[in-house]
Amino acid sequence: MSDEVSVEATGETVGEAKWAALRELERLAPGIDREEVRFQVVSEGERGLLGVGYAPARVLASVDPATPRGAAFVDQAAELMRGAGYTALDGAPPAETGHGAVGAPYAHVTAPLRRLADRYATEVCLSLFDNRDVPEWVRVALPQLPDVMGRSGRQASAAERGAIDLAEAVLMANRVGEEFDATVLDVDGRSRPEGKDRPERPPTGTVALDEPPVRGRCEGRLRLGERVRVRLVKADPARRTVLFEAMP
Repeated sequence: MSDEVSVEATGETVGEAKWAALRELERLAPGIDREEVRFQVVSEGERGLLGVGYAPARVLASVDPATPRGAAFVDQAAELMRGAGYTALDGAPPAETGHGAVGAPYAHVTAPLRRLADRYATEVCLSLFDNRDVPEWVRVALPQLPDVMGRSGRQASAAERGAIDLAEAVLMANRVGEEFDATVLDVDGRSRPEGKDRPERPPTGTVALDEPPVRGRCEGRLRLGERVRVRLVKADPARRTVLFEAMP
């Protein structure tokens, strides 16, 4: 499963902070089951005297990905946080510096090197630390990095997903017809109507099996976060696909 998702909120009281955190989680995933939310009081706050010494209460609200609805929420939250982009600057900072998932201005350099951009950003940091000019080869490359990083990121994601899809299809190839317990992670929400030379396509979604740890498309009317019993109807290593159908 994915990592735990949490939000932190403040309020004049612990109760108000809990409600604020809960509303933020519900904003990220409308319809989330409140019983799946766990609260941790970071600070009970200080009322102060006449406004002096006041400190708000702080509460951390989180969703456990080990539960069915929690797994669906974490998967949906991860979708909302994908699609990061890069902005090159040389001199004045860009007009937009915010990071959607962090909710604040954000920049980073990873060490050891993990991304191509880190090679250049590290040189910039070293130059600033040593109080020397940034190398010209770095400044020339900076404007090109956002496009290069975008293309390389898409290629890396496609290769990673393709490798996982192939492994899952090979793993399930000899288990067509078997039934499994699963959790609904995503729902398309609509079916394709029947048309000329085009049969009606049933509604679909994405499920994650309890065992083995496989994720795949599933036909049938599904509800986000529910526990379902599914049957494997296709496992094609050549096409790197698996397909399930929801049991009645």
